[in-house]
Amino acid sequence: MLKSLEEIAPGMVVASDVTVKGLTLVRAGVALTPEHILALQKWKVSSVDLVGTEEEEAGGGQQADIKIDREKYDKQAARVESLFAASAGDDQLSLLKACVFQAYRELYRVE
Repeated sequence: MLKSLEEIAPGMVVASDVTVKGLTLVRAGVALTPEHILALQKWKVSSVDLVGTEEEEAGGGQQADIKIDREKYDKQAARVESLFAASAGDDQLSLLKACVFQAYRELYRVE
């Protein structure tokens, strides 16, 4: 459901990409941070499509079920594995790889 910038808060999840003049400011599936909200204000974005807000309002404020997209996660995980294939033994790259996997787990709601 579309919400004005005055109605959004950190932690809310974006339902569709927020794009201005061909530049994607926030991708779908991202939980908003104060920095995201500041960028949206600077780019004069008037509203953002958020996940779950229609269901929350209809259900008396209950948390909406968020679909786990395991297929997309698996595809991205395979890509990350191939990108970091030559990094075995490099502690810094191994840490970066772990961070990338964590970000994808959060994005695709995979545990």
